[in-house]
This record gives sequence, structure tokens and C-alpha cells, in this order.
Amino acid sequence: MDFIENISFCKKVQLCSDIHLSPKTELLTSSFCKWLEQTCILTDEQDRPEWLLILGDLFDVWLGDDFMKQNSDISPIPQLEETFLKLKNVGIRLGIMHGNRDFLLGNDFYSRFSAKPLDPSVKLKAESENYTLLLMHGDELCTDDKQHQNFREITRNEEWKETFLNKNMEERLKIGSELRELSESAKSEKTLSLMDVNPLEVDKVLTRSGSDGMIHGHTHLPGKYLLPSGKYRWVIQDWRNVSNSVVGGGLEVTREKISTLFFRE
Repeated sequence: MDFIENISFCKKVQLCSDIHLSPKTELLTSSFCKWLEQTCILTDEQDRPEWLLILGDLFDVWLGDDFMKQNSDISPIPQLEETFLKLKNVGIRLGIMHGNRDFLLGNDFYSRFSAKPLDPSVKLKAESENYTLLLMHGDELCTDDKQHQNFREITRNEEWKETFLNKNMEERLKIGSELRELSESAKSEKTLSLMDVNPLEVDKVLTRSGSDGMIHGHTHLPGKYLLPSGKYRWVIQDWRNVSNSVVGGGLEVTREKISTLFFRE
């Protein structure tokens, strides 16, 4: 954590993560876009957030930017592109962080969606205020899960990524499917506490970065948590299908408070 990106805001920022969009999630895609319409695009100008920050796993899997060229009728790309363009047209800036499922998002993606690629760690604070929030995806904080950390170290290696992206789409789809099966199988044998963040690691990262609190996703355990240091961390609500409905949401950060934005359709 030698360099941490800084983002400052005047009034309001909106955050979300772990939406997990794919060609199989038509309802989820339309609900997510509807949520952005309701909370960002169609609101009065004075109520709009200055930033929409997506802290990883916008997509359930991302096998390379040429993935966007697969013109499937049920691809989330066209609807997402239309909605993100509306964000841009009303003056909302878009920042997207890599997650553990879409860490291969590249320059072509960010350019097409007019999005800012966010560093793995971002310090967020209101202008003229001292309180600083550290934003992360969160999987790097799950240090008790050695298996995941080993996998993360391998797949974040630039040589591994280059080798993988040089394979044809069919090969990447096969490898991606196999990795997902292995991941789901491994998760079924792990406890929730093992897959959660390590609070001492969170405190260590906060101290190192000089931050006062943290917001992250990844764990799918939304809420506000007290850390051993007395500082707090907030976990963003993930998006999912529940009994033919979509449940999701995010967080709203203003100068005064951090609020939960809950969505159900």
C-alpha cells in the first residue's frame, strides 16, 4: 500500500459492489439499472451524487475485454452501457474497482464505459473535512482464508494474466468455468467466519493508510461493524435473486453520515 488514490467530494457519493452481472442475470441487470435511475439519474440535480463508485464484482466473471464483443441478446453490456451513459449525461462520475471475479477488466472496458479505473485502495473524504474512509473490494482482507489468498496471488500476477488473455475465448471459458466450480466446491467446505475479513488485518490496513474507517464489499455480510481499535467498517449490500425478487442496494456517503440504500423488486 505504497500509494493510495484520493477522491474528495463536496456533498454526496454513492457506492455499491458485488452485483455479479452475467448473461444469465437479466432480471438482476434490469433491476440494477432501475436502481441507478431512481437514486442517481432521475433525482433532482441538488440530490444527485457526484460519484458512483463500484467497489468490485460488477460482473460475475470477466474473461477479457473482448468478452464485450459477444453480441448476445441477453448480455448485460448494452443495458449497462445505456445506463452508464445517462449517468455521464447528468454529470455523475463513475469509478469502478476490480473485484475477485472481474479482476481482468481492462482499458477497453473502462474507455467504452467512460469509467475511471479505481486503485485497489482509495481514500475518500469530503472537501475541507479530516475524516477519511478507506475503500476496498475486501477479499484481500480475508487473510484467514489461505486457499483464497494463494489463488489471489497467482491470478493477480501479470505474467499469469497475460498468458490467460492470450488464450482463445473457448479456452478461457473452459478455464473460467472450472475455476468457478472449484471455488464453489471450496466455499461449501468453509465456515462463514473463515471467509470473512480478519478484523485485526482491517485495523492494520487502516493504520498503515492513515484512515478513520473502511467501506468494502465481497463478504455479502452487509452492516456496520466495530473493530478492535474502536474504528468502524461498513460492508456494502450485495445483489442477488431471492424468491423471484431482486435484493440489493448500496451506501450513500455525505458529509454528515453513511446511510444504507436498500432495494427490493
